[in-house]
Amino acid sequence: MVEQVPVAAMSQIPWFNPQAVDGRIINLMPYWDGQKWYFYHFHEGRALPLQIVDVSAADYLAKAPQRPTDIRIPFAEIMWQRASFPETLPFILGILADFSNFSASVSKLRFLHSKRNDIPDLAVTNYARTEIEYLLSLSRGVFDLLQELFSILWRERVQLLDPEKEKIRKRSRMPKSFADVALQGDDIRSSDEICRKWALPETMAIEYTRVAPFFLHLRDWRNRIIHGGTNFGPIFVDDDGFKIRVADKLFSWANCWSMDDITETGLGSLEPWLAQVIFGSMAICSTLAYTFAQVIRLPEPIAPDLMVFSRNPTDDALYELKTIYDKALAQEPRDVIV
Repeated sequence: MVEQVPVAAMSQIPWFNPQAVDGRIINLMPYWDGQKWYFYHFHEGRALPLQIVDVSAADYLAKAPQRPTDIRIPFAEIMWQRASFPETLPFILGILADFSNFSASVSKLRFLHSKRNDIPDLAVTNYARTEIEYLLSLSRGVFDLLQELFSILWRERVQLLDPEKEKIRKRSRMPKSFADVALQGDDIRSSDEICRKWALPETMAIEYTRVAPFFLHLRDWRNRIIHGGTNFGPIFVDDDGFKIRVADKLFSWANCWSMDDITETGLGSLEPWLAQVIFGSMAICSTLAYTFAQVIRLPEPIAPDLMVFSRNPTDDALYELKTIYDKALAQEPRDVIV
């Protein structure tokens, strides 16, 4: 729930930072203090705590997750905490909604697998195929929401100290499309070109070039499947889960299987690829937001020293994928987006 409330009422909330009253919109998340839940309702200029026993689905504030399966969202800690202006909040909430949809989609695949003996194999794998297509579109769309957010902040909330760079910033508005910033056609722009074209700080431009290959794969295959009718190969199902041919172009770029993970027939579990696409996309959002906050002066956080966690009824499946992703990060040297 998002609403505007009197400053005096907001100041009655223990976690609220009064310095955050600067035109931002405060998203009234539940708060877990390690022992119990707090949630506030505003009535006649006062903040009234509601007695709630538990939270079934919400983003919430805490110093540690209330359940192990609750997913930390660093992106929200940066952008919700420090950039939730009226013009940017729809994009922040849109990205968080897509993160929630990741959870639902992964859970749906698990549900389909659990019903594999009740549904013809071809139907089960076709259902899985459409879910993979949806995940690609979802992940691809997150990048443009992120870029629209940055574009607005860069245009409305930034003023560069260097007069020449400030002229470039005003004259050359940063695009709303991630592809228009990171790519020139199908080629990745150099960080130098990004700096020159939009006066972005070097560290931010370097991040665009670093994550561009991941984005390029998502864009390429999303376009091929959605617009070109490309068939990305068969999906297989057995008692362990859905399997794919790891050499298929759609999947091989992720480079997320060890030799021990691949069968003699070249099949590998779908889950490492799902983990790479989903948590790779989420990690890029967080990393770019963190870099933006490092090089651009943003307001003070709304809830200092608190983290943002997400809870959905479908999070068990997503949490298992997170375990796979974290294991891949620890192992390296395979290419994993951080």
